[in-house]
Order: sequence, then structure tokens, then C-alpha cells
Amino acid sequence: MTYISLSQLNIAVGSLIEGGFDEELWIVAEINSMQNRGHCYLELVEKSDVTDTIVAKATAIIWHNVYAGLAAKFATATATPLRTGINVLVRVRPTFHPLYGYSLNITDIDPSYTAGDVAMRRSAVINKLKSEGVFDCNKELQVPTVIKRVAVISSSGAAGYGDFINQITNNQYGFAYSITLFEAIMQGDSAEESIINALDSAAEQSDKFDVVTIIRGGGAVSDLSCYDSYNLAYHITQFPLPVITGIGHNRDVSVADEVSCLNLKTPTAVAAYIVECSVVAAERLNVLAGNLVEYVKAYIAQHKTKLDVMTAEIGNSACRLIENHKHRLDMAQQLLELSSPLHVLQKGYTMTLKNGVPITATDIKAGDRIETVFKDGKIISTVS
Repeated sequence: MTYISLSQLNIAVGSLIEGGFDEELWIVAEINSMQNRGHCYLELVEKSDVTDTIVAKATAIIWHNVYAGLAAKFATATATPLRTGINVLVRVRPTFHPLYGYSLNITDIDPSYTAGDVAMRRSAVINKLKSEGVFDCNKELQVPTVIKRVAVISSSGAAGYGDFINQITNNQYGFAYSITLFEAIMQGDSAEESIINALDSAAEQSDKFDVVTIIRGGGAVSDLSCYDSYNLAYHITQFPLPVITGIGHNRDVSVADEVSCLNLKTPTAVAAYIVECSVVAAERLNVLAGNLVEYVKAYIAQHKTKLDVMTAEIGNSACRLIENHKHRLDMAQQLLELSSPLHVLQKGYTMTLKNGVPITATDIKAGDRIETVFKDGKIISTVS
């Protein structure tokens, strides 16, 4: 029986692999894992277009002296660092080590492929949201005229959050706001889940807020892929309050920005917008207050004229009423005088009284003392 050792087999396999390719190859793969330990060690995979399962896998390495320049080139062109979960177009040289096995030595990368792939994925996410009829859901909400209660999704230690707080609390107008922080990781592999959890927590207390803001400061190129994810974008579309983003990046607008009710460039811009809303509302109130004062003055002046006219009419009416009643009193006085016994006496008649009371003949009996009144005097008689 003829046999060879494992190392001899591996050396033979290595010779076949390394000798089978006359030049380096450009391949497309997804970075499944990545560790930078001086040299950068990666696991590259290919996934099925139908089932999204891994159909091919290979380890790869970028040597230290190549990695720095290659990573900088990629980050500058794509505005994102090399990271897991992205598709890359890399130039490789297949190698086989008797101890470590098959591997790919990465010598170059084409950032334009990844940029195009990212754009394509963003487009796919946007199209899916539109096909589901939810893309504009949050945009259709009305941002309040005055924003006083703000839920903030950010990292408490982030410079962007500090800038936001400084801008809004130290505004020159002295406006006061209620700010509630919902802590979240704002970049990296854990950011998507963390921000979604923060949104869920804020949604449970949505009656306590006017808006929710998602803010993250700028700075060096960072991992911002989460802001293009379908899950985060969908959560924003379903949020019950207007969402304002201030993610602070200089690249194209993210999907999260596009589905939010309002997107601004930085956390400082978000704070400035909230303060400006208060300024505009205050100015409108001042105008309305001025208009109200002028209206009241005009109303008073208008009704003062009416009151003056009514006062004059009341005076005239009172005078006429008094004259009418005076005339009626004069007529009654005349009637009373005509009806008075004294008036009858003036005509030559007399009036007979008994005990001061007028009497008739039937009221008199013999011995009564009576008084006869004339117009110019009276006499006392005894009835016989």
C-alpha cells in the first residue's frame, strides 16, 4: 500500500491551488465576520439569492501593511468603514497553508461596488416600504406649532446629545422644555436593535410627549448602516408621534431620514428648530394680542358712540315722558278742581254738614246741630 502524510497532501493541494491561478482574481462576497488584530482576519461568504442561506465560505486576511491604506480608501469612497454585513468586491490571491488550510489573501478593494450595492439595498428598502403603503405614515403627522415635551433617543455620552441639550436649554429667549432621554447605542452592529427598543419605550409613554427625536453627532466616519435598515425605518413609520431626525452625517440622506416626519442635519439643528417653533408661536401670539387690543378699542369706541346716542335718546324720551305725565297730572288736577265742592259753592250753592260730614235731608232730625257752608262763610243752625 502506498501512502503519503497529511502534510504532504496539504502541500500538494497548496501547490495545485497556488499554481492554478496565474494572476489575482476579483471576487464578490459578503463580510460575515471581521477581526482586526494588526492583520485583519475575515470570513467571506456567499448567500443564496432565494433562501439567503450561506452556499460558500472562505477565510481571508488583509496584511497589516495593506489594511491601513485599503480601509482608508474604502471609508473615503463609501462614507462607511469596512464592516460585517456588507458586500465587497475584492482582489484576492488564493493560498493554502499546510497547517492553516485554504485562505484568501486580499490585496485590493473596489469601493464603488459596495457603494452601488448599498444604494441598491437602500432602494429596495424604500420600495418595500412604499409597496406596503407605510412610507409616508409618519410624514402625514402634524408637527405641533409649539413643541414643549421632547423624547430624545440618543446616547447620553455622545457629543451630539450634549450639543442638543446645550442649544435647547440655553436658548436666548429663555424658553423652557421638558426633555426625556431614552438611552440607545447610536452606531455599530447593536445600534439598530437598541434604537428600536428605545422607540418602543417612548411609544409606551407617547401621551407625555409632543415629538420624538433621533439624534447622533457627527465626527469621524462611523457605522451608519442601521439607519438604512428596513426594521428601523418601519418602526419610525409606525410611531404615533412625529419623528425628527438629526443623525449628523454628511452622506446621502438615510432611509430613516426619508421616512421621518422631519429630517435635519445635526442635533444642534434639531434643537434650533424646536426653539424657532417657540419663537414663531410667540410672535404670532404678540400679533394676536396686539390685534385683540385694537379690536377691543375699536369695539369700545363703536359702542361708546352707540351709548352716547342711546343716552341722548333716553334723555329725550324721559323728557317727553315727564311732559306727558305732567300734562296728564294737570288734566287730572283740573278735573279734580271742577269736581271739588268748593267749585260748586262758587256758583252760589251751599253745602250742609253734620259733625263735619255732608248730609242729606233724611239724615237730619229735630235738635241736630248742623253747619251750612257758603262760598264766603258758614252758619250754625239747630234743627226745630
